[in-house]
Amino acid sequence: MMANKRSLLFLVSCALPVAAAAQTTSRPAIRAASPEVFEAVRAIYEYNTKAPLHAESFNKQDLPAYTREKFVFSGVQQSRVPGLLLIPKTGKGPFPLVILLHGITGSKEGWLEPDGWAYGTRLIDPLISAGIAVMALDARYHGERGAEGGYRVPSDINDIRDFVVETVIEHRRVLDYVGTRADLDSTRIGLLGLSMGGMETFALTAVDSRVKAAVAGVTPAGVMKNFITIPVAPQTFAGAIRTTPFLMLMGRSDEYYTVDEARQLFETIASPRKELVFYESGHRMPPDYAAKAVSWLMQYLK
Repeated sequence: MMANKRSLLFLVSCALPVAAAAQTTSRPAIRAASPEVFEAVRAIYEYNTKAPLHAESFNKQDLPAYTREKFVFSGVQQSRVPGLLLIPKTGKGPFPLVILLHGITGSKEGWLEPDGWAYGTRLIDPLISAGIAVMALDARYHGERGAEGGYRVPSDINDIRDFVVETVIEHRRVLDYVGTRADLDSTRIGLLGLSMGGMETFALTAVDSRVKAAVAGVTPAGVMKNFITIPVAPQTFAGAIRTTPFLMLMGRSDEYYTVDEARQLFETIASPRKELVFYESGHRMPPDYAAKAVSWLMQYLK
């Protein structure tokens, strides 16, 4: 991360009055961040919108239901961000778009695995059939970007916080890229993120008005309540999600939050168009979550 953003992270972390909560073994309630806190954090996610994308598209594959292509563009710290884009073969563009955000240790290709952790094809197939394009990136240190971290995903909370911020910024950059493509409708963009991707979905929805619908699943909430994690904690952003339709999908026995904490997080979302659904599951969603997520996205993007 660039030095100025590291400085902002440090200042925000030190300035916010929650350090005392981090010193106790109790689990404080989840509350929405104040507008002042949100505005301070939002600055961390700003980026140079005039920096060239240097985007390239290549390796197109003609598959029965869609055209699959790989693309790359310039991200943070002179990195090159690889992505996959699936364009429906039926219907006429420009197509609405859903961006899938993977969890920690995941990858963009993971969404293409029928029985993978996210049951990704249960999302992709109906979206494509409905005439909605699908995109996924590799977060920093993940997938094809493993070399950036020595082929190890960082486990230190400070490093995780920093690369989550960087990944959100890179998704803002990819929204810029979407706006350059005639085959994609930049006014109809939805997000679906799981786990770490759920955290990124909260942040991206709050800081970028180009997101028109969002689904966040098994978003860590209970473990994101100390001063170090405020710049990426979902409750920092929930109150700033004022109008965007937002669906939360959570497991009742997830180790990263309690049912009460999930409900508290849901209540902090300001948008009147919101819904919370629980599944009898842990941190991995059951396969049937996909139908609910697809229905939500189609409702607001078609």
